[in-house]
Amino acid sequence: MTADDVIALVRDALQVDTVTMDSAMGNLRRWDSLSQIQVMLALEKRLGDEIPGELFGELTSVAAILKFLSEEGRLSA
Repeated sequence: MTADDVIALVRDALQVDTVTMDSAMGNLRRWDSLSQIQVMLALEKRLGDEIPGELFGELTSVAAILKFLSEEGRLSA
């Protein structure tokens, strides 16, 4: 998965036109606690793996998701 894939995934999950590397819950319209679940479920589906529930509250920005994927060895250049 690439950074562009993550941006597209968040954009599609939130059904918004624009998502950037700086997008996060609280600064992006429609990214609230309820839609955070949609983002996490979309990410799990894409990865084909479960994300621990305790991380749902931490992966609330594009940057945090990218960091998580990088640490898990799932981020491509």
